[in-house]
Amino acid sequence: MLNNRNVSRLVTALLLCSLFRIAEAQTTATLFGVVRDGSGAVVPEAKITARNTATSFSRTGSSNEAGAYLITNLPVGPYSLLIEKVGFRQFAQDGITLQVSQNARVDAVLVVGQVTDSITISEAAINVDTRGSTVGDVVDRVRIQELPLNGRNVMELSKTIPGIATVTAPTLETRGRDGSHVSVAGGRATQNEIRFDGSSHVGLYHNSALNLPSPDALQEFKVLTSNFTAEYGRYGGGVFIAVTRAGTNQFHGSLWEYLRNKALNARNFFAVNVPDLKQNQFGFTFGGPVIHNRTFFFGSYQGTRIAQSQLAASATPPTAAERGGDFSASRNKPVDPLTQQPFPNGKIPPERFDRVAVALLGKYVPLPNTPTGAFVALSPVPSNGNQFLFRVDHSFSANNSLDLRYFRENTDKTSQSGNIPHPDMRNPEWFKVRNWALHDTHTFTPSLLNEFRIGINRNHSEVASQGTAQLSDYGAIFPGVVTPQLPSLGVTGFFSISSNDRYGDPTNIYQLGDTLRWFHGKHSISLGGEFTRNEFFGYGSSGNPGVISFDGSITSN
Repeated sequence: MLNNRNVSRLVTALLLCSLFRIAEAQTTATLFGVVRDGSGAVVPEAKITARNTATSFSRTGSSNEAGAYLITNLPVGPYSLLIEKVGFRQFAQDGITLQVSQNARVDAVLVVGQVTDSITISEAAINVDTRGSTVGDVVDRVRIQELPLNGRNVMELSKTIPGIATVTAPTLETRGRDGSHVSVAGGRATQNEIRFDGSSHVGLYHNSALNLPSPDALQEFKVLTSNFTAEYGRYGGGVFIAVTRAGTNQFHGSLWEYLRNKALNARNFFAVNVPDLKQNQFGFTFGGPVIHNRTFFFGSYQGTRIAQSQLAASATPPTAAERGGDFSASRNKPVDPLTQQPFPNGKIPPERFDRVAVALLGKYVPLPNTPTGAFVALSPVPSNGNQFLFRVDHSFSANNSLDLRYFRENTDKTSQSGNIPHPDMRNPEWFKVRNWALHDTHTFTPSLLNEFRIGINRNHSEVASQGTAQLSDYGAIFPGVVTPQLPSLGVTGFFSISSNDRYGDPTNIYQLGDTLRWFHGKHSISLGGEFTRNEFFGYGSSGNPGVISFDGSITSN
């Protein structure tokens, strides 16, 4: 039987066991395995060197008394593994590609001989991950580069991962309350954590994902769908871990231009002609060494220009006769609200006209332009975007390395409110994103390593209205409008004119984190924490200029 003391000891043991799991590094990978000799016996105190073949970055370790080795916090990329032990030939393994948040296992068998001799294996055999229990998958560089993307939003590629239900990934994010929406393992789209080079990359209003860099600037991203480690225990959905590309010892770059237009598009049944569409996405990447084997840079730019039109086909404006008060030919004859009787001959006397209504009709409501009495028009809704990314990686010594990345994106769009296009009803909106990420990794000893990180995410979303007219400009007594704009005005069965609600959402996320990793014998312990300060400064004007509707409940029209 278990008494209270035994239960307490059991709970304590379970808690300690949960601490002795190696946590997944947020933007790096782990390499581990067991070293044996030809008879199957373990080989302790073998020197292990993992070297990035693109940058010559290396980290060393040694096998313990059980022959096991563990090298963590390795930047993603191509690696070679070298194992040395006196009395044995060198063991070299090439062709190892480490992915973000991966626990890659490479076992080795040493052959008796001179240490100056070597055995090289050119094809990596990375075994199944037996260290971590997290469920997830990586969208690697090959898939990012080769799979087709309409709009070039890499979040769309998360559809290829098991457990992803729905994905909405706009070409441009022009409002901080929108953005990419991904449902992971049945969770809501607002329950995901987005980590961009270790820095949070979300809009605070809905915790919605911000767009990641262009496919040419992103190395890979991983989606964790369940069983997260303690580092990612804050949300009920999924965890997205994205890593940007970095410079190498070789200069490399790319240049692109993508064009999409309306040449092969069909005409909407209600439209007079094919809506306008011309989408250009262009840019470049360039990276390479500043100091060979020590300092590297990588930069990218992408511009997006979308010229398209929005179809307005649901308005049925008053006819010329109805504007003059003559409803004799109309299906619904108006009722005098003062007498509750129909107007004689279906005609409203001119002296009963409201001067504000007459002014608004003349200014904003055109006559029907189709035989059916509807008004059909195409309204331009252009969108633009520019994004910049710059990254620097530097090795101060074999034991200390640092990387700094800056990402900036500016987008804007002009949309149309109501179902009758008019310049005063156009709504400009713009969105600015700034994201910084800094990592410093220091190796004190082969068994003691520290990772320090800083993340800053700042974004500002603004929605306005283009027109500055208000009801008082047309003779109405309507005080109290803070920012001049027209009301939302709807006439059931006829038309609606409106200007969008104005609002702004400046937000800031400041993060400071540190993780200490210690390896001793058969144990690997990770201890760390993160401080996050979230700032949201929302302001807006909703319905301030008035919301007015005419539904026919009083006049029967």
